[in-house]
Amino acid sequence: MKKQNIVIIAVIALVLVLAVGYALFSETLTISGTATATASLDVQFTAVGDDEAQGGSTLTAAVGYTHVATNPTHKIATISQDGKAVVIRVNKLDYPGAYVEIPVTVTNVGSLTATLGAATLTGTFTSAESPIIVSYTYDGVAYSSLTTSQKELAPNASKTIIVHVEWDPNNNTTTAEPANLDAQFTITLPYNQSANQ
Repeated sequence: MKKQNIVIIAVIALVLVLAVGYALFSETLTISGTATATASLDVQFTAVGDDEAQGGSTLTAAVGYTHVATNPTHKIATISQDGKAVVIRVNKLDYPGAYVEIPVTVTNVGSLTATLGAATLTGTFTSAESPIIVSYTYDGVAYSSLTTSQKELAPNASKTIIVHVEWDPNNNTTTAEPANLDAQFTITLPYNQSANQ
């Protein structure tokens, strides 16, 4: 009997030791916290430079700008309030081949590198047969010729887009009198997150 009692006590002691040991090694660790993502993707038009015109001596300022007669350059472009579009008004060019160039600055105001798309143009012309031609260059390079890296815009970096508006030099039909060369259009610039991020 004594041997049986000793075995039972030993088994009970062993079970207690195992239970205490398991309790010591099975504590639960709880970690709590909050993660906040602050990265942003945002490209905006931030400035319009002085336009340069040849044969556009009577250009009138676009909405949002006041024409100053003594200023040889006339602001004919304005940036939308949200910085996502530029409105340009070319109301008069004097002859075929006359043009105006407007430098527009685009800036990455976000925290992620952006890849710029090709600028898009929407708007109305006063004449359906208007011979106005609009083209763009990004830092002096046509968009179609930009390399992948040239299309990228790092945070706080800027590019200058030159908007070239020209009366087609090969178009001098009677429906294209200078008085009909009145165009107001909006330029927007698509972009997305760089694939390198």
